[in-house]
Amino acid sequence: MRVPKKATKDYFNGQEYDDSDIWYYENAEKLLEEVAKVVEEYTELFTGQSIDLKKIERDSMQKDCDNYLAGLNKQRNAYAFIEMRDTPNGRMAYMKSSRLPVWRVVKLAKSYNMDAGKTAAYWGEHRSKEWVEFALAYYRDFPEEIDALIQASEQVAFETLQQKLPQLERITAPIEGEAE
Repeated sequence: MRVPKKATKDYFNGQEYDDSDIWYYENAEKLLEEVAKVVEEYTELFTGQSIDLKKIERDSMQKDCDNYLAGLNKQRNAYAFIEMRDTPNGRMAYMKSSRLPVWRVVKLAKSYNMDAGKTAAYWGEHRSKEWVEFALAYYRDFPEEIDALIQASEQVAFETLQQKLPQLERITAPIEGEAE
């Protein structure tokens, strides 16, 4: 059974976790008990000896769940303004309390030479410099993921335009003041 998101805060010592985390925590013991049953049956069948894996597996499962949730908590603290969301393109990092994926913030920041202050100023009073800095911190840790999403968005935009305008060609032009 899945626990609604609102019920999760008290369930895990005040930390919020999404539904997949709750499902893992709630169902891991059931799944391990089923595996333990099968292992016990095969062990007894092939060796003639009975063993009790339930206690061993329960202790191991509790440690695994605790480690998993501790890792999630550490990640959430490192990226306080970022949350993972399920999208049609898979799980993607989004800025909390917004509809902006992290790659969009990073793409804009690149146009401002990765200056968090100038990037935050783009949104005016709505977003803080700290908010942008968390997106850039995520980018520093996962550049391949973000760069791939930026590249994919640019390719899709060009291909969509090219379908409407078949004669369209991609050209590059130097920006004034930049060295060639």
